Amino acid sequence: MPPFKEVFALKVSVIVPTFNEALILEGSLRAISDLNPYEIIVADGGSTDKTLSLARRIATHVVTSRVGRAEQMNAGAKKATGDLLLFMHADNKLPKQSFKKMT
Repeated sequence: MPPFKEVFALKVSVIVPTFNEALILEGSLRAISDLNPYEIIVADGGSTDKTLSLARRIATHVVTSRVGRAEQMNAGAKKATGDLLLFMHADNKLPKQSFKKMT
């Protein structure tokens, strides 16, 4: 019988809190997308640059909340439907091997 992990793959929701991240967001979201997560949620705290328009093109969901990492992360978590929540800042990078170990 295969290990539990192989029978039931976990769905990973990646949540990215943002605030005026337009300069780096597209590359970050594309790198996250390459990991093949179940969903990508951008939780924005009131950006005044092009963050929201960039996020809407790539992310599965975009939510807004009051500014503040905890507020944004909570808003993203409420929207998430995956089995596992992975919080990543817009400037974080995660190797594909590390991501696969989580699922």
